[in-house]
Amino acid sequence: MKLESDGMTGSGAWELSRWCGETAELLRELCRDSDRRARNWWNDECDRPEEVENAPRRGEDILSFADRLQTEGYEWAAKAGSLFAEEDGIDATVHVDRFKPADEDDGPFDGEELMTPSPAIALRFDFDAELVELLKTIFHRARCSRSGRGRPFSRTPKAGGWSKKSGCWWVRSNYWVQVRQSLLDNGVRLSGPLANPRNVKDGFFERQQVWHVKHCAWL
Repeated sequence: MKLESDGMTGSGAWELSRWCGETAELLRELCRDSDRRARNWWNDECDRPEEVENAPRRGEDILSFADRLQTEGYEWAAKAGSLFAEEDGIDATVHVDRFKPADEDDGPFDGEELMTPSPAIALRFDFDAELVELLKTIFHRARCSRSGRGRPFSRTPKAGGWSKKSGCWWVRSNYWVQVRQSLLDNGVRLSGPLANPRNVKDGFFERQQVWHVKHCAWL
């Protein structure tokens, strides 16, 4: 699908990505009552951005259309990342360290029932609106890459988020390599103990450390 993005900003593309994802989820919810109800909402009540490319095809069920709409959302997220990189650039440094929750309710968790804390790293930086938007886009794209076809997006763990209690952003350990590379690709400088791997001695040879998800560290 070729998206028409002439004259669009990164923030604009991100908003379209968010709209597609949220609308796809709403259509799935409406389909629990009936396909007709979801179709009527789309035709009569939905306020659609003119840039959205997809619409239900003749004879297509709404659940299939919702999948296509969500896929378009993924593509808008990718476009947003490219546009952010093409714009003024991100002149910022992010300090990277292990995330230490402020209390037992802070940070990411694995499993809604068990509420097992998930290992994560902390990102700290002086407030920068562009960097915040870039982070949100990177988190969204990383989450989309883990969401399989037909699997509800809401069931895929978030890549990262903001911790009001700790006053920093967090990234799940199993997403860090992907998020880190995206930050570097957009010109963001990284500092701190978990920012970058080091070269270490391994017998007679030297190797670069690799990211260990469970230990949340370069080893």
